[in-house]
Amino acid sequence: MADEESSQMPVQNDPQAEKTIALDWDGPTDPGNPQKWPKWKKIIHTVIPALYAFVLTVGISTFVPGLPFVMRHFNISREVALLPVSLYTIGFTIGPLFAAPLSEMYGRRTLYWTNLPMLIIFNAIAGATDSLAVLIVFRFLAGLGGSGVLAVGAGNGLPHSQGGFID
Repeated sequence: MADEESSQMPVQNDPQAEKTIALDWDGPTDPGNPQKWPKWKKIIHTVIPALYAFVLTVGISTFVPGLPFVMRHFNISREVALLPVSLYTIGFTIGPLFAAPLSEMYGRRTLYWTNLPMLIIFNAIAGATDSLAVLIVFRFLAGLGGSGVLAVGAGNGLPHSQGGFID
């Protein structure tokens, strides 16, 4: 009986709940609903994060063929020359820990628009430097800054159980 009464009691207005904005489609024909998009638009919104994730993961191994040059240029051992690869991978794994919460606060689009320039700029600095320390640090920052798409890219499509994103 007490459970029935408590479930029927009016709930006090929560000031935090009033700040929450409910997002929903205006109706079954709302053009903003991704399920109503034309096929070409669905494909573009699926391919862009997929290509970005591919480029990011390929970035791990693209440095490896240049190891002999890096070893000669900086006069270092193979183990030290592998540090930029290792730290890129570490940044690549740590980045989504920051990107996932940021995407919840600011949205996926903001993350895409900031992460890609970070990846390109940090890799360009790393590739243009004559300092081993700068190379190592900026390869780490490229992995860290560019990896946000890994945390949020899968959220671009709908689960196949709900009819799939691209039908």
